[in-house]
Amino acid sequence: MSEGADDFAAKVASLISGSSVRVSDASGSAASADPRLAEQLQLIVGRKLSQFSVSRFAIRLAFWGEDIGSVSREIQVEHETLELRLPNSDRTASLDRDDPVAVTSLLSALSQPVIRLSVDDGKLVVELKGGLVIGVDSDEHYESWQINSDDGLLIVCAPGGELTIWYPESQS
Repeated sequence: MSEGADDFAAKVASLISGSSVRVSDASGSAASADPRLAEQLQLIVGRKLSQFSVSRFAIRLAFWGEDIGSVSREIQVEHETLELRLPNSDRTASLDRDDPVAVTSLLSALSQPVIRLSVDDGKLVVELKGGLVIGVDSDEHYESWQINSDDGLLIVCAPGGELTIWYPESQS
């Protein structure tokens, strides 16, 4: 960030101090830089892929809770391409988000729990128990992915890989 941008960010931070908004630096591992982020990501690990949808502009992965009181969480991928590593393969393929192989892979992953979820330098990686690994890079010009939940969490991968995070009220 330039010095002027740093000053602006500091002014905005002082205006919203005490709220649940936080902008994190894209350098280094985001989760290790912010334990609250690591905690939120960990809440998705173990959740089963409950539903997915594909549109012209995004893929949405839904992880519902197993009981009525649990918070639903979603990952929305807006980046045009996904990196997929299929089960029983050591190769990673870069596919358009609406490619039939990507869609079929997600269909076969329904009800599989997430075993690893990470964010590093704006790249999101989701690994499911059946062996499917989904990677989404950041984009220089557009928001490439976001994670949201019923309790107010919103994590957005902004252009360039910078994360903008709104934590649930209980996490502020």
